[in-house]
Amino acid sequence: MITCYWLVLESQKEVSGEQVQEALSILFRNVDILSLCIKKENDEYWFYKMEEERIPLEVLKNECPNEVFHKEMHNSIDSASGPLWRAKYIMNDKLEERNNSFISDIIFTFNHAITDGFTMFNICNGFLKVLNDVIGGRIQNSYNFGQHDDGHETEELTKQRLEFLKQNPDQLAQVKKLVTDMTSQNVRFTEFFPVPDGTPKKTKHIYRELDEETNKKILNVFKSKGFSFHSGFTAVANWVLMELFSENNLNDEEIDITTFHMLNMRRYWKKSSTAKFGPHVSSLRILSKTDKNVGANFWQYAREFGKALKSGIDKNEGIDTQIAFMLSNPERSDMAFADLFTNITAPSVYYVTTNMGDLSSILQGRGDHVSIKWLARCTSAEMMNTIMTHIFQTYEGKFLYGLGYSTHLMTDEIANTYVDRIIDKLQLLSNLQ
Repeated sequence: MITCYWLVLESQKEVSGEQVQEALSILFRNVDILSLCIKKENDEYWFYKMEEERIPLEVLKNECPNEVFHKEMHNSIDSASGPLWRAKYIMNDKLEERNNSFISDIIFTFNHAITDGFTMFNICNGFLKVLNDVIGGRIQNSYNFGQHDDGHETEELTKQRLEFLKQNPDQLAQVKKLVTDMTSQNVRFTEFFPVPDGTPKKTKHIYRELDEETNKKILNVFKSKGFSFHSGFTAVANWVLMELFSENNLNDEEIDITTFHMLNMRRYWKKSSTAKFGPHVSSLRILSKTDKNVGANFWQYAREFGKALKSGIDKNEGIDTQIAFMLSNPERSDMAFADLFTNITAPSVYYVTTNMGDLSSILQGRGDHVSIKWLARCTSAEMMNTIMTHIFQTYEGKFLYGLGYSTHLMTDEIANTYVDRIIDKLQLLSNLQ
């Protein structure tokens, strides 16, 4: 899987390709995962440190960053040679009219085997720090942004969970049944919104945002009603789905909407002063019985979802998905999390969410010379037959939202309609007390 991060940079002076190159070179030498490659030995894959420094940077001029971003998601990385990432820096002749500043873009592309959202935003933070130091002529002898972690704490938690399940046969049976439920799940999205045969398998992305004032208001409204922003957003997403289905001849009064919610497994680890990098995520599966008139009892629906979400997180049920696949594929017990889903030939959920929350704790977006004006991220998920992924975070008070969707399962028209309605409902709810 490929994951891409797009940063829009703002500076008072033009940032040259040479300065970006130097910053990336310093980052390469100070962040261990940036010098890794993957080699196969005896039918097993192993991480190796590259023998020489190689900075995969391409400097472009006046290219459309959105088009570059989309292309990058569908270009593979030579994992055996390394490194497991690359960067495209796009310089632009145009100035920001409001404050006469320079705008440029950098797009990072990573093999998902070494990264997740937490890792990537820490690397973005490190890049901005080093780039400002390069421009300001105050490069440090060394930097400590974090280090690669093999996930041994998650392995220990998995062992503990397995022991618990063995002592609780009823729960073990439910976990074993999870894979069967996923592969037989009746996800009806394409029943109402079919995609023409022969449509290529690609991931596309759409981005929207809510300004700081609206975002603050919606957070306060959801909090006052007794649930988190994540629960409120998910409830809105399901509400819009039911509206769209009803408009396209849904006859059922109620359907099951199953969703995956990505969890940062570090939340269960011991506290550390060093950021631990790697793909340390799991997925919590939630089934929500959803009425056609969900909008009429929206607050209660969101609260019920919130209870299910909190219960799943508190009980560490997110790890059950991985255990279920391990039990069904004992010969592949070391399978990477993303690889677990590649054998599922039809959508097993309506959507996935990846929510980084407020980025202020890991991404300091303002520098003396260069700042991050805007950002976006997306992962190529079409090979896992994921219909769509809701991608969101708060940056400098704004709610930045993206929808990544698989073109062989969702049309451009429906994707745009879906996103627009979600934003419309969030804006509507933000004005309620």
